[in-house]
Amino acid sequence: MFDAISNNTLYSALNNGAEFFYCMPRGQLTKDQMKYYILKLKQELYNEKISYTSDPKALADQYLNKVLDNINQYSY
Repeated sequence: MFDAISNNTLYSALNNGAEFFYCMPRGQLTKDQMKYYILKLKQELYNEKISYTSDPKALADQYLNKVLDNINQYSY
């Protein structure tokens, strides 16, 4: 399903607030699945309210942990 979707389509869909819903077995992680998830996180980060007092390292750590948690859902 993901092979037919271009990167521009994924980015446009994320910017418009659309999400793709499909059942995904937690077998192999494909490049497109990871790219989709990272673009989704990037949009979430863009929409997050960040103050001048927030710690940028803590924010980076939070989002990198989300990526690592997503990767750990897949089997090798």
